[in-house]
Amino acid sequence: MAADAPDLPSLGDLLNRPAWHRRAACRGIGPSTFFPKRGGNGREARAICARCPVTEQCLSYAMADDDTVGMWAGTSSNERVHLSKRPPEILAV
Repeated sequence: MAADAPDLPSLGDLLNRPAWHRRAACRGIGPSTFFPKRGGNGREARAICARCPVTEQCLSYAMADDDTVGMWAGTSSNERVHLSKRPPEILAV
């Protein structure tokens, strides 16, 4: 593999998903919905996330890793970067 190639998750990583994944509204929906094309707004993903019972866990999961891409908990990668710069008390629900 080339030195500049991204690290891909192992099969073990893919199979060891958190328990809350089983309750996620996105379960069974293809990944293309959550990776909108450049300039896309992710409207479909946001609508799915809006009715999801595990958005809090999902956002925490995505925020814990700066390399997480795509739509998670109705947020884009750029939105999560901005959220990470806010004081924690603003993020509390």
